[in-house]
Amino acid sequence: MAVVLPPSPTVVSNPPALPDTHSTFARLLLLIGACMLGFFAGLVGALLLIGVIWHVPFTALPGILSAQVFHPQQRAISLFAQAVTHLAGFTVAPLILLAFTLPTRPFGLWVRAQGRFPLTWLLGGVALTLVSLPLISAAIEWNAGWHFTGPLADFDAWMRDKEAVARRATELITQMDTPTDLVLCVLALALVPAVGEELVFRGITQPTLTRLAGGRLHVGIWLTAILFSAIHVQFLGFVPRMLLGAGFGYLYAWSGRLAVPIAAHFTNNALQVVLLYMSQHGKLPGFDPDATAALPWPWVVGSVLLTTVVMIGLKRWWHPAALLPFSGQEDSETQPPRAL
Repeated sequence: MAVVLPPSPTVVSNPPALPDTHSTFARLLLLIGACMLGFFAGLVGALLLIGVIWHVPFTALPGILSAQVFHPQQRAISLFAQAVTHLAGFTVAPLILLAFTLPTRPFGLWVRAQGRFPLTWLLGGVALTLVSLPLISAAIEWNAGWHFTGPLADFDAWMRDKEAVARRATELITQMDTPTDLVLCVLALALVPAVGEELVFRGITQPTLTRLAGGRLHVGIWLTAILFSAIHVQFLGFVPRMLLGAGFGYLYAWSGRLAVPIAAHFTNNALQVVLLYMSQHGKLPGFDPDATAALPWPWVVGSVLLTTVVMIGLKRWWHPAALLPFSGQEDSETQPPRAL
């Protein structure tokens, strides 16, 4: 008896990979330079705007931003500076770089194609993030237990000092007293990083490293995930952040749309902000936002199974994004996706 399979969902043709004609090393160097210039310009712009908005002397800003000098608007100032700097370094500067260093027509096709995607793709990315949370909690617990001794004792001390500094900075900007504070934190700590970091890491770095690896997709995804985690300089959270980065990488590779990993990244960050807000206002008794203990093992096992099922489903129904060198002849609206 013949078995009739259900029809595949409507497929929106994937755009070709970033239409890059530069060598991989040149692209990475250009990207690093652009991000550094963007961060510097963003910082200067943020400092000037802070002086205008909050009437803070320029010489007092370093102390306020480092929490060494008290200011009644310290939290708002720090959050504003972080958002503007991140936006300039990870979003504006890379987009300007691409606009000036990529072929005009192919880049225009790639940009326009990024705005065409089924809503189900976004929901799939969000679902993958949510079902993987217990699994990530197990990785957090394991990673938080890392200790280095002997020749690496100094590195261990440095690593823990960086964690403490990051924790203090986070506590400073995430004390949310009102719903308005919550909305601002979601925008600055979830939306802005999701857009910028996915553009830089999944949109530019991942296809570049995939080309460097001879088109081997998995190598490009995991190398990018390692860099994505390392750049946060929080090594007691290195493994879970790397796993998240790899998940975002596969979402982009399979969908060809940056909006999909952006949605997943935003969901992860926004959920943490919302849970923290609820905890601060007594809505989650017993919840410790700084806890590193894993969720109960049945949850973790279920998460492993569900994450596997969701990823297989996404891989089954989505077509891989084209990661072959761009020839200049493809049209994202007429060409079918190319298999890896």
